[in-house]
Amino acid sequence: MIEILGVKISNIDKKGVTEALRSYLESDRQHYVVTPNPEFVVATQKQEDFLAIINEADLAICDGVGLQFAARFQGDEVPPRITGNDLMQILARICSETEQSMYLLGGSDQAAEKAASILEDQYPRLKVRANAGGQIFFKDGEWNMNPAMLRDIINYEPAVLLVALGHGKQERWIISFLKHLPSVRVAAGIGGAFDYLSGSVPRAPRWMRQIGLEWLYRLIKQPSRAKRIWTAVVVFPYLVIKSKIRSL
Repeated sequence: MIEILGVKISNIDKKGVTEALRSYLESDRQHYVVTPNPEFVVATQKQEDFLAIINEADLAICDGVGLQFAARFQGDEVPPRITGNDLMQILARICSETEQSMYLLGGSDQAAEKAASILEDQYPRLKVRANAGGQIFFKDGEWNMNPAMLRDIINYEPAVLLVALGHGKQERWIISFLKHLPSVRVAAGIGGAFDYLSGSVPRAPRWMRQIGLEWLYRLIKQPSRAKRIWTAVVVFPYLVIKSKIRSL
């Protein structure tokens, strides 16, 4: 376990993640997994409740080259990067092997439904259901959403629940409703994994991801993400450097 600007990150590789998830699915209690990236970390600097939510997770997987750079800059051991899509694939494979079910909630347009169809093709024994969720809002301490969606999850009785509502909202939703979903053993905020798997949003070439330039590809393809990219590429490194200088 390492810590970046107060956010705890599990120093664990894919094999370790797979073993942990298998044990969670065999457990009698519910588990919560987060996939922090630089945007998450920046958000926690002004949102103490979000920081608490992230740090209470059973597993906090490093989903961002920026976190690896930060760890190296701090002199910490560098955690392997495991994306939201990697996490989804690991869980799909385990569920297929153990004949347990998954539920995909959220995503843009029909991304969850397309992702579910692709996963079923990849893992023929997998049982998976998808629901875009409709409009889900959190205002004045209360959630506003279609109650039928929550009933659908309860009735389907999934062992795994993957939620793609955007960082912050998806983690808060899980914390709010996991206790009302007794079948769920593993719940995880999955970010844009449905969009990437379904092809709704193209992924950067592997070489760009490996050298930390995925943000540039996203900026070119989705200029509307400029503010988010600024946060990850400029604000986050600034905060890490500032924290390092203060610690000297």
